[in-house]
Amino acid sequence: MSDSRRAALVLSLCLAAPAAGQETADEALFEASQNPASNLVAIPMRNETSFGIGHKRRTGNATLIEPSFPTELSDALILAHRIHLGLVWRPEVNARIGGSFGLGDIGYQLYLAETKPGGLTWGAGAALLLPTGTDDRISEHKWASGPALAVNGAVGRLALGVVARQLWTWASAGGYPVVNRLVVEPQVSFALGRGWFLATAPVITADWKRAGPDVWTVPLGGGVAKVVSPGGQKMLLSVQGTVPVVHPRANSPEWTLGAGVSFLFPR
Repeated sequence: MSDSRRAALVLSLCLAAPAAGQETADEALFEASQNPASNLVAIPMRNETSFGIGHKRRTGNATLIEPSFPTELSDALILAHRIHLGLVWRPEVNARIGGSFGLGDIGYQLYLAETKPGGLTWGAGAALLLPTGTDDRISEHKWASGPALAVNGAVGRLALGVVARQLWTWASAGGYPVVNRLVVEPQVSFALGRGWFLATAPVITADWKRAGPDVWTVPLGGGVAKVVSPGGQKMLLSVQGTVPVVHPRANSPEWTLGAGVSFLFPR
């Protein structure tokens, strides 16, 4: 082998090693960002627009912020906190104009979780719903709480996880319906390389106080995400579309488009 070819081979190996290391770091960071019980400080913000609601085919919107952060208990255990709040626009489904806009109910989740790197990770704890909604149409008007669970793992470039919580009313106001709801968030992603990922993270709900086919809402779909580092700040950009294949008979959207950005602060 000539000296020029040796030099080219050495240069390519030197460039490939940092690139491979960066891809592995991006994959680990992405997996941690999808796990609310991880040892990561994150500030995700996303906008979800729902199209074709009701027979008037109205459009709804929710702008959501879900910060998460850990409290260290030991080298092996943390308390992971996740807060959910949003500004919601809910259209009047029986008219072509009008609707309700305001702050929705605030959710809080607390997990006792492991911090071991790699393999299967878990977190178990509790979820709380605070009736902070500023409008009758966008609030449950009930305090509710229940158990919460998060499990995540990875096999090669494929990452799998599920986050679930069950909420029951334990305090109420007026004659509003009680809360009895299961929320399951399955998460599947595949690393494409160069910081790109295919991902799906639908929010499946079961409203147990309803009857028959109105209990379940099951959307299907997916999208893409990318880890970027403008100015050294780690961020995750994502876009996803879903279609509800199982849904209540009245006032369900035909499809939903979500786009978001997460500010990530590895520890």
